[in-house]
Amino acid sequence: MEEVLDVYTLPEDPAYPLVCMDEASKQLVGETRTPLPVRPGDIAHYDYEYVRNGVANLWLRQDSESEVVESELVGYPFPFMEVC
Repeated sequence: MEEVLDVYTLPEDPAYPLVCMDEASKQLVGETRTPLPVRPGDIAHYDYEYVRNGVANLWLRQDSESEVVESELVGYPFPFMEVC
């Protein structure tokens, strides 16, 4: 782990840009019932029941030099995958 962290302390080199990546898997859920309207001074109430709408992966890429952040959301199932 220390060797990986040492990469961040190296001087910047345009020939070898430092690109940071991260991935998060998220469950996509939907409401089964319409939430109750919020009364003044109260918080919103949601039902505990939900419908599962699949899973998606969120990919993030950041170039440390330009600080540009790119993201891509990939949903499942992929079109080329067959469900058994």
